[in-house]
Amino acid sequence: MAQALAHHFQSQVLSLFMTCPVIYADKDRRILGKHINISEEKISTDKNKEYFYDFKKMNVVLNQKSWQDYQNLIIPGLKKANKNFLSQLQDDSYSLSFENDLHHLNSKTAVCILVGRHDQVVGYEQQLKLIELSESAEGALVNKAGHNLMIDQPGLVSFYFEKMLESLTKAQLTSN
Repeated sequence: MAQALAHHFQSQVLSLFMTCPVIYADKDRRILGKHINISEEKISTDKNKEYFYDFKKMNVVLNQKSWQDYQNLIIPGLKKANKNFLSQLQDDSYSLSFENDLHHLNSKTAVCILVGRHDQVVGYEQQLKLIELSESAEGALVNKAGHNLMIDQPGLVSFYFEKMLESLTKAQLTSN
């Protein structure tokens, strides 16, 4: 969605910050990473035990903090999700008619893409190719991370996000 907005409103979008973005809605077109688990400690699953299998299936770094973050960030959305709608969306393929054009953003649009090496949902190889398309794009392939990158490696996500905000602030100051 962010890519579509940036594509259609190129003169108004200054920057994109994307973690594990979908490049192709059609799952058959994706090059996926191999998911792994890195268990750092025994995890207490007193609450939300029924979601623990999904946590292990989606996260790479398994520790008490990542389980707590998963419970705070992911489970509320899972509980509120309209499962029938999501199933239909997946069945109908949610690709946009202009999906292939999304790779052509304004060269002045700053882009930061973070991807997890072990992302088995959207992969990382195709996302990294977007970085090559713009001089103002940067990104990182993050080890010990999967699709829930912000839970697996929160410090790196914060670092890159703050860096992007600083560059926007500097750009704003120099344009005034």
